[in-house]
Order: sequence, then structure tokens, then C-alpha cells
Amino acid sequence: MTAGRALAQAVLVVVVSCCLVVPRPIFAASATLGTVRGQQTAKLSLDGGKSWLALGGRSLPVLSGTEIRSGAGNAQLALSDGSRISVMPFSALRFAETPRGTEISLVYGRLAFSFPQQTHLEIVTPTARLEPAPGRTKEGELFVTGAGLLGLKMSEGTLNVRPLSNPNDVMVASLEPVFLPRRPSMPGTYFGSDTETTPPAHAKAVFTPNGQSIGYVGRAGSLVIYPGYTNDLTRPFSPKLVRLAMTTIPEKDRTDDATPLFDVNGGYVGYLAGPVFYAQAPSQPPTQATPTVPAQGTQGATTGEGAGGRTGLSTGAIAAIGAVSAVGIGVGVVGAAGGFGGSKQKKHEPGCPPRTTPPQASPQGPPPGRPPGCD
Repeated sequence: MTAGRALAQAVLVVVVSCCLVVPRPIFAASATLGTVRGQQTAKLSLDGGKSWLALGGRSLPVLSGTEIRSGAGNAQLALSDGSRISVMPFSALRFAETPRGTEISLVYGRLAFSFPQQTHLEIVTPTARLEPAPGRTKEGELFVTGAGLLGLKMSEGTLNVRPLSNPNDVMVASLEPVFLPRRPSMPGTYFGSDTETTPPAHAKAVFTPNGQSIGYVGRAGSLVIYPGYTNDLTRPFSPKLVRLAMTTIPEKDRTDDATPLFDVNGGYVGYLAGPVFYAQAPSQPPTQATPTVPAQGTQGATTGEGAGGRTGLSTGAIAAIGAVSAVGIGVGVVGAAGGFGGSKQKKHEPGCPPRTTPPQASPQGPPPGRPPGCD
């Protein structure tokens, strides 16, 4: 089985390599839609998800049928029409070439984008089709949850939003955000451009199961995705600990990108399912976590930083994905709202994580190692 996967990945490498080196007369100009570059956790598939190739910092071609999953990292798209798209962590999308032009299907996750004045690029979500309006550069931010909640905010230009349930009812998205099927009833910050860039006092660094620094949790339990917020741990968390945490994730949320998160001492803080973070009550062991569902069926809805408790959906969860998650590719928060070309944010240097002894009764063994230089 392992040999089969290795062979499939080798074939995929050959295919994408040929796209880069074979002369253009052989591959029609329309065959390559653009290029994508991403971190090691971001991956690409050309065969409907049967095999995946880690981007690993390489620049690879994007063809019709390409699928991209960013995982805990970022990916940056440069399309042939001049469009630039930042794929933020825990997002999934696929490309198609249609008679109308290039089509991007955002299954779930978050994008920051910049489209040129003349583009035929369209974005399709589970609930709507986003079409570029003529004239002006178009820049903005879009998120989609697994439950179908869509949020779109433009910083420049406009996009026409056509609900799939009623294609004739066209809404125009500009500076005022558009939400489908309805605006979340809970107060909160939903877009990266509205999120403060300075981490709050007493922010707690959180890590993925493999020990990668993914961001921080604020005092109210809100998650901000910020890859590289602090140093990665020197080894992954205990597989037993990860398995226990995975049992807290409801079946409906167990996608390939569903990820439990931990603090530096191995304490379970909650899990990510696409662009939504479900916080774990600190007093509960992983096996007792029960994420709650927001009112009115809007699973992606969140509460504000100062308005929520520590259980269920985290406060500010949707905004967390867009807050500073583009730092790794040089776009930054300003880029998500005000255009591409803002200065890259500096890596946060909070010092070493606190040396806290985990509970002696913990069955998971010692916590992962501390970053180098913290002993």
C-alpha cells in the first residue's frame, strides 16, 4: 500500500514537472492556469484527491482539475490573468476551466484575493457564485464554513454575489460585508482586516499534533491563526494524546483537515474544522468535550472576543483564520483588506513558553520538547 502511494506521488511529480519544462506549443497556453507556491503542509492533487504532492516551498503549475489543501500552512496563487490569491490555513479548493473562464470552487476555508480590472475568474462556494464586476481592481476576503456560511468583504472594487438557490437575486459586495444564507446573529469580528494585529497580553501559544506553532489563544478563548507565532516544538505530541483529542470531534467535522490543538504542555485547547475553531473547556479532559452549535443553524457563527465563554464555538473563531494567517507568504493583515504589497509582519518573539509541569496523573507521558535554547 505504501509502495503504491509512493508510485502515485512519483507520477504526479513527473506530470507537474513536465508542465514546467515542456515547450508551450505542446501544452496549450490555456492548459496552465497559473502557479502555486506553498509551505510543506500545503498539498496539491491532479487526480481528484487520489494522490497528493506536498508543495514544500516549490512553485508548481495549476491546471484545470487541480485541488489544493493548505493544511496548517499557506499557499499563494499567481494566475495567468494577473489575479493573486492567498489561500489561508485549513482551506480546500479546486480549479476548473469552463466556457465562462477560470472557476475556483472554495469548498471551505478562507481566501484573500486581488483581481485585475479585466478578469473572467469566478469563485463558486456551496451557496453562491461570485462574479467580477467590470472595471477597477477587486480586492477582498472570503470565508466559507463546512456548514455553508459565506462571508465576503471587499476593500476595493465590487463582486456580484449570485445565490445558487436563487440565481436571479444578485447582490453587490463592496465595503459592507455580505453573508449567506444570513448574517450571523452573534456579534463578532469575522474578517482579518477587522482584527487587531498585536497579540493580547497573556496569549497562549497553541500547536498542531506534530508540534508546529499555529497561533495563539486569547484570554476569552478565541483562536488567532498565526503560523510562526513562536518556535515549533522539538517533537510531536504523544499519539495517544492525539487519539484522545480526536475522539472529541463530532463525526460531521472529521474531515481530512480537522485538527486538534494543544498548548506547550500537552493541554488540549480545542479543534479546528475548516475555518471554525471549537474551544475545549480547560477543566475537562479531551474525552468529555462537547462542542456546541450556534443558534439559527449557522455553524460558522462566532461570538466576539469579550462576549463568549470558554466552551462551544470559540469567541472570534471565524476571524481567527484571517487575522494574521497570511504572514507566512508576505501578505499580512493589511494585504487581506487593503491590497497586496503591504509590508511583511515581523515574527512574534514572545520568548520561551512557560516551564509548567503537566499533571502527574496524565496518561499521555511527558509533553513534547521545548524549543531550542529554552532549557
